[in-house]
Amino acid sequence: MRRLVVLLLLPAVLALVAASGAAGSPRSDIAAKRRQAQAALASANALGMRLESAVNRYDTARATLAVVRASIRENERAIGVVQHNFTVGQSELARELVLGYRQPGTDAAALLLTASSIDDVISRLEILHRSTSRLSILVRDLATARRDLAHRRDVLARERSSAAALVRRADSERRVIAAGIAEQRRIVRGLEGEIAQIQRVEAARQARIAAEARRRLAAAQTAAAEHAASHPDPGIGGSGTSGGGGGGGPIVAPPNDGSIGARVVTAAMRWLGTPYSWGGGDASGPTRGIDRGANTVGFDCSGLTLYAYAQVGIRLAHYTGDQYNAGTRISRIGQLAIGDLVFFGSDLGHEGIYIGAGQFIHAPHTGAVVEISSLSGYYADQFQGGVRPY
Repeated sequence: MRRLVVLLLLPAVLALVAASGAAGSPRSDIAAKRRQAQAALASANALGMRLESAVNRYDTARATLAVVRASIRENERAIGVVQHNFTVGQSELARELVLGYRQPGTDAAALLLTASSIDDVISRLEILHRSTSRLSILVRDLATARRDLAHRRDVLARERSSAAALVRRADSERRVIAAGIAEQRRIVRGLEGEIAQIQRVEAARQARIAAEARRRLAAAQTAAAEHAASHPDPGIGGSGTSGGGGGGGPIVAPPNDGSIGARVVTAAMRWLGTPYSWGGGDASGPTRGIDRGANTVGFDCSGLTLYAYAQVGIRLAHYTGDQYNAGTRISRIGQLAIGDLVFFGSDLGHEGIYIGAGQFIHAPHTGAVVEISSLSGYYADQFQGGVRPY
């Protein structure tokens, strides 16, 4: 009986032992930790993409504030000039009035009656005219200066109020961004090793995508140059490399040798793998950002596009709203040419550069690096249009 009980219980015991061993195996733990890291990284990246809108609003406020402060400086300088001229005019008018008071009997009739000759009469009439005209001009100039001074002081007060509002707006966005970055770090804390491995795999994938994009770009440039040599441009432009179908209105075609768009893409691709840095990037390349980006040398999304276009002599401002108005608008993905700027989000919170074959290069968000992404799925849904800045 005892042997029968043992035989009956043995399979169950063995199953429990096997299950316990499997649940606690190192391979199972590693897989679970990797899934946890993938989920955390996805959450951090999604938060980073949402933060891009706040970064763009901050960049916009900062750029607008710079313009307003420059206007304030110019207005303060002009007020100083007008105030000086007004003071000088007051002094001159006072001297003229004192002179007239000290010579109360000097009027037109007396001057003419005491003239010794007709030439003397003419000379005295000219003196009277000049004196009267000078007083009239002094009074007129003082009235104009007073109005100008009042107007400029009013404008200056409005500009200072606008600057203060912009500072408050920028500070508010800065706090939102700083809180978001802190939350990103909290999400991935304790999973740094697993996330680093995931990022190494993604970096290898990016390298393969970049190599293919460079080959495609070189082939397109060679083909375009051969076409341009055998078919001289009649002056109406050629056709750019497009990402596929799509109708819409007429779009001004880029140069048929691909010289601008291809050079822009080549410049941007030089910095693949460069860290995202809030506020980073200028016409010379990656820079230290601002606030939480101050310790990171890199680009934000508009900093990368600004840099790439600076390499072909085209100057862009460091925020998406201004760049969206910097050239010919392109409404459909299928009308895009290599080098076109692409914008995402209803508030234009993100942008990149189209590189052909349905792909674009961009600096996505804090915690990411400059990379190539597909213009499909999420980005196709968020696509707001393209711009060709030349």
